[in-house]
Amino acid sequence: MAEIIKQRLRRYNGTDYDTIYLETSSTSVVRSNGHTVETDLADVISKAGTNETNIGALQTNVGNIQDDLDDYLPEGQVTDDEPAASKEGKLIIGPNSVWIHGQDLMNSAQGCSRSVMLTLTSSAWEGNEAPYTQRYYISGLVAGQDGILGDVAGLTDAEYEEIANADLALTSQDATSITITARGDKPTMDIHKQLILFTTATDEGVLIGSCPQAFEVTLEASEWDATEKTQTITLQGIVADELKQKVEPVPAKISSDAYFAANVRAIEQGTDEITFKCDTIPENDLTVYVLITAIIRTDGPVPVGTSIGVHQYATQKNVTTTTTWTDLGDGWYRQQITVPGALVNTQIDLIDDEDVTDQMEADGCTKLFVKNVDGTLYLMAKNSPLTVAVMLTVNLKEVY
Repeated sequence: MAEIIKQRLRRYNGTDYDTIYLETSSTSVVRSNGHTVETDLADVISKAGTNETNIGALQTNVGNIQDDLDDYLPEGQVTDDEPAASKEGKLIIGPNSVWIHGQDLMNSAQGCSRSVMLTLTSSAWEGNEAPYTQRYYISGLVAGQDGILGDVAGLTDAEYEEIANADLALTSQDATSITITARGDKPTMDIHKQLILFTTATDEGVLIGSCPQAFEVTLEASEWDATEKTQTITLQGIVADELKQKVEPVPAKISSDAYFAANVRAIEQGTDEITFKCDTIPENDLTVYVLITAIIRTDGPVPVGTSIGVHQYATQKNVTTTTTWTDLGDGWYRQQITVPGALVNTQIDLIDDEDVTDQMEADGCTKLFVKNVDGTLYLMAKNSPLTVAVMLTVNLKEVY
């Protein structure tokens, strides 16, 4: 008959310990000698009987059940410090950490990965003979990020045969796309593949491919700029490029009433910092959680037939012009402008606006557009510059 082993555990809940009771059949506990506790009990009793001497032998043979359980059960700790080397093989749970084999799974760059489903269209392959290549745009990709290309479940026999004949491999990548090479036959049907991207730390210190990260900050009542009603918080991991990250502040419950009453909001993000603005300065400190997530963009094959492709997404921004223009001659005028998130390879398109069109007609301006010169943006005007400042609405598109 199996013995019931009772074990009392204590688990740290952040402020105190919860008591947990565990009951386990002795037949399910395997000791280091490969035997179960039940087996060792039966063996000792059958050989030695049941007197007090034999009880001592039983204790010597079976060992301390408490020690055996401690060898494999998870353990809680009150800090997030790295556990001692003697505990490296155990699962150690701290308030904000989960340790195993010396790695904190919640805070390690190797702690998680993401899967990207690819559809390699038959019309997107480049080349007239093997090897054939296809570039595929991946949102949030960074140059040098490790990944594995694999098959997806549920493919048909025809798809498996097509993949085998194509001899596909992941051959290169840059900051925006990967290149898949078919070293065999050019596929004649669309092929579905799965790309597993490992989490990688960028130069800015941000984990690309990781789960969204939340940080707690405090907006101190005494730190607000009395004139501008702004406050800038230092927060490691934020990048200035709005196209790479979405930074979303959320007040803690205890601060939510005062936060919304003062109309607190984030107005700007920079490298390792975020700036807040309010309508009325709060009387007390506010606790705010800042959630950092990757920007969701459209993944897909890069158009073929030319080395230039346009991604199928756009970001809308507003830009206020000035009345300062440079006369370039031949009826052309320009002024330098700044559009948040614009890069060297960003295309800026003006969106039609009635007020801007009316002002162009009043000033005799026949053409207005934005020119990107190696990342420096110029607003160009033909025949006449605008004599007043206007608000332009623009769309940003990445091209390469």
